[in-house]
Amino acid sequence: MPAEDFTNELFTNISALQKSVRRGLVEDALYYANTLMASSAGGKKIVVTKILTYLVEDIGFANLFLAKPIVNIFGLDWLDQSGDGFFTRISNASDIVKETDEQILLKLIVLLCISPKNREVDNCICANRMRFTDKDSSFFQTFDRPIMFLNAPTFSKEIKAKAEDVMNFLGTTNENTPLKPAEIREYYKRYNRTLEQKIGGFLATIKDPVVLTIMTRYARIAFFYKELLAGKDGTLLYYTFFYLASRHANRLRTTSEEEVEKTQTRIDTLYDAIDLAKYDFLQPRPFPDYAYDKHTAEWKRRGRGNRHFFTEWALLVNEKSCLGDSYKSILHSPQNLRKMK
Repeated sequence: MPAEDFTNELFTNISALQKSVRRGLVEDALYYANTLMASSAGGKKIVVTKILTYLVEDIGFANLFLAKPIVNIFGLDWLDQSGDGFFTRISNASDIVKETDEQILLKLIVLLCISPKNREVDNCICANRMRFTDKDSSFFQTFDRPIMFLNAPTFSKEIKAKAEDVMNFLGTTNENTPLKPAEIREYYKRYNRTLEQKIGGFLATIKDPVVLTIMTRYARIAFFYKELLAGKDGTLLYYTFFYLASRHANRLRTTSEEEVEKTQTRIDTLYDAIDLAKYDFLQPRPFPDYAYDKHTAEWKRRGRGNRHFFTEWALLVNEKSCLGDSYKSILHSPQNLRKMK
């Protein structure tokens, strides 16, 4: 297969996976996830990063209890036990992915499909990037910057080049001497501690101890996700998640610790009970029409744009209203829909 055709098929497969999850189409989602893992050496890593993306982009605040099985599966409980913060020992993130059984990932796909869903996190990002609102401009000026998305390899590259943004972020001078590997690791610890402090500023507004525990799980996942993404801006989803949690802390209060524990137990039991043998997902199937979004080559040929994305591609089945859904209202207002191509 020519490289261009492979790339187009890869992105269409990824798109089909996400749209199937959004629509709760379990067998279709399993097929596309399984195909991705079988199609290339990096397929499993793609599926893992997509699972972590969907957790905040498409599930969001509709089901905060999905964080615990993800933390358990990838062994992220220890991330804050080293004394050096969440992230200093997670440079082996890719190894963790390689060691994760594919059947476990497919069970997580099922869990995402059947979960209630909400896209307010991504709606917030889209509404601000499209200039439909400016009420969050201070947050995005701080967090929607390349300096906020560096993982170990990209950080090493930037600091070796004495990039001005990195040196300023660390509050250090532009040293003339080449940095030793041990010095780069220490700078990376400092960088991640600074990010932890910024996330901690959001979490400090959350007074409910049970919700705070849940948010701490998301913080662990966020740093794991950042390492896997190779410095891409998908990490902004997690920063926005914490930002909205901070702004709506009162809405996130739980009824009682006992009720929360019961709900978490139901989620954990549901995951354990998933039997992949019940699903017919091995038979090949054509890409559905909804797979051709703006990340694929076909979408331009079909004359589609942002309006189609927000009304069709972003469609959720089993949608749950969260945090007032104010950003969805902004994006779907008749005035703003008319502005979209």
